[in-house]
Amino acid sequence: MSANATSHEMDLGVWGVTHTGRIRAENQDSFFALELASPPSPDSSRIGPRSEIEEGDQSRCLPLGPRGALLLVADGMGGAAGGEIASRLAITSVVEAIERIWRGGGATAHVELAEKLRDSFVEAHARIQAYAEQRPWLRGMGTTLTAAGVLRSTIVFAHVGDSRAYLLRGEQLTQITRDQTWVQEMVDAGTLTPGQARTSPRRSLLLQALGTTPGLSVPASRCDLRPGDVLLLCSDGLSGVLDDRVITEVLLRAPDLREACEQLIEAANAAGGPDNVTVIVAEPQARCSQEAPIRRETTETAEGRR
Repeated sequence: MSANATSHEMDLGVWGVTHTGRIRAENQDSFFALELASPPSPDSSRIGPRSEIEEGDQSRCLPLGPRGALLLVADGMGGAAGGEIASRLAITSVVEAIERIWRGGGATAHVELAEKLRDSFVEAHARIQAYAEQRPWLRGMGTTLTAAGVLRSTIVFAHVGDSRAYLLRGEQLTQITRDQTWVQEMVDAGTLTPGQARTSPRRSLLLQALGTTPGLSVPASRCDLRPGDVLLLCSDGLSGVLDDRVITEVLLRAPDLREACEQLIEAANAAGGPDNVTVIVAEPQARCSQEAPIRRETTETAEGRR
């Protein structure tokens, strides 16, 4: 992207991948990204697995209009069926809520987007609970959910659980979200070191999850988005096995968004692949109709790639 591009000229190049990993038999992760055009149109840009059971990767250049774009990663739990259902219900519910209450009109400030994201998480939480209440065999199912709403030159984050959002600026990778886990509480209290937390048998113990937590609290934050930044959303199938140094090296050396996602998935699987792993990588770039950005390329949707 040219250095003199302004925020209203930016679009968002996005690539997403989900993979079962090397140990699990099913994939309970879900991802989605969409342009928040107003009014919505049938051909609005969006990415996500094309069926309920298919895994794969997809790419889009999402126009950053006045209502921005939304990226989502969810990691389900509660048995094979329950986890998959919970993660997809969460994403479907949030997308439907945001399309309904955000695209409907009114102001387009990042503070309001944060509020609407919180409201949509609460709505998804209730929807998962109601779904499970009507199906006793699914009771206890839940999911993490991390969302990034890109509005002009601001990113608004909301999350529940331990799926993460990172921002790479220059050569510095910053974790934006804070894991809502028991081990993170212990690290914050000085009881565990980060290294001990990574190998703790209780590292997957969540303090919050959509569908299971009474009195749900949805933290939100924001940061600015600059040309050259790279935004990463992932499930703990990636962050639980790769440290920040490895993630940074992959993002810096990958020639494009597709390669960044593929190399991150490969690295997680090479490290044992103990869990499902999902990655969305996004980067601001010039208008989609202009020449390809300097640093990374964006291609059309990959069909059937693993």
